[in-house]
Amino acid sequence: MKVIGAGLPRTGTLTQKAALEQLGLAPCYHAVSVLADLAQARPWGLALEGELRAAEILDGYAATLDWPGAYHYMELLADFQH
Repeated sequence: MKVIGAGLPRTGTLTQKAALEQLGLAPCYHAVSVLADLAQARPWGLALEGELRAAEILDGYAATLDWPGAYHYMELLADFQH
């Protein structure tokens, strides 16, 4: 994980996602990722309950923006800090 977008949703994050991916930070996880595959909602529910770490869900992603990643930014920072 190279970029953790901790900002609020609906603040240009979809445009940021496109820009980050064009800059080589792909794939970038975004709320649209969940909407495109609703099966991803269950793991995020487990993360909210503390039964799964967000880093496990985001394994393989170079960046995350918007919900649900932004909600877990402190945990992600701890897990991906090098």
